[in-house]
Amino acid sequence: MMNRILFFYFKLPSDHSLGIISKAFNRLMARILKRVLDRIVPSYFIKTMDQFPSGLNQKPRDKKLIVSFTSFPARIEDVWIVVECLFRQTYQADKIILWLSRNQFEGIKLPESLLSQQNRGLEIRFVEEDLKAHKKYLYAFDLYPKEFIVTVDDDLYYDEKLLENLIHLKENHPEAVVSNRAHLLKFKFTGQLAAYKDWHHNSTHSEPSYLLVQTGGFGTLYTKEDVDKSYNQTELIKALIPFADDLWMKVQTLLVGKRVVTNSKYNKDPLTVRKSQLEKLVSKNVFDGGNDQQLRAVLDHFQLENLEKFRD
Repeated sequence: MMNRILFFYFKLPSDHSLGIISKAFNRLMARILKRVLDRIVPSYFIKTMDQFPSGLNQKPRDKKLIVSFTSFPARIEDVWIVVECLFRQTYQADKIILWLSRNQFEGIKLPESLLSQQNRGLEIRFVEEDLKAHKKYLYAFDLYPKEFIVTVDDDLYYDEKLLENLIHLKENHPEAVVSNRAHLLKFKFTGQLAAYKDWHHNSTHSEPSYLLVQTGGFGTLYTKEDVDKSYNQTELIKALIPFADDLWMKVQTLLVGKRVVTNSKYNKDPLTVRKSQLEKLVSKNVFDGGNDQQLRAVLDHFQLENLEKFRD
């Protein structure tokens, strides 16, 4: 049922097809379908867990696929639902790792619904430093430098083809960073980069481009060769861009000359799990200009003042 609902949602006309009409209609449908999913998915998952005794790949591969994500206390009660979505993929991961900050969870008992997922393959690893969303990629790169690393979020409904779509994209574009969902940079008539809120969000641009910005939340596949060696400079991250891991990773791919590619399959804002979006940085990062400030700080640091030179 969940896969059919998500399939229907992403088959609706894109936000940009009919201008403000399609965008408003899609927002309405997203609210309706989210309520349906919130009502039916948890109980369905509980009833059918026995059909998926292991959520991980059991066959040998030349290159393993590691799904890596993070969470924090305000969302942790519902993270098991996201894990269940990842366990039920048509292309199964070789590892699924949840990174948690030890300091954030001090004195907090993890819910049994999440702990029990360890019996089916989930790894829960605690780290000392809280790097917020940057935890989703940083430690995985360090531990698995020769494997595929897929970053996801802890608060979204994922259909069963999510990882398969990334693998197909990578097979077709082996030199690019592949992402299920990306935004396209926009420029003012003066040549300056437009504000984040004015970019072409949920782009369906199908050719590899320097101007596409991958989003880690709905699935982006990396190899360690896709990012600059500065990716793990934690003091720089904390000083310049603590709340915008996607933008940091975009700059990291630019520094090594990597294009990003997506397709039209996931062409809208993803549907969120239960009340997870009550704790979100959208207002701070998008509407209050937080993304723009952090991106400018990073671009200045790496002397990437003129992004127009990356036009394809």
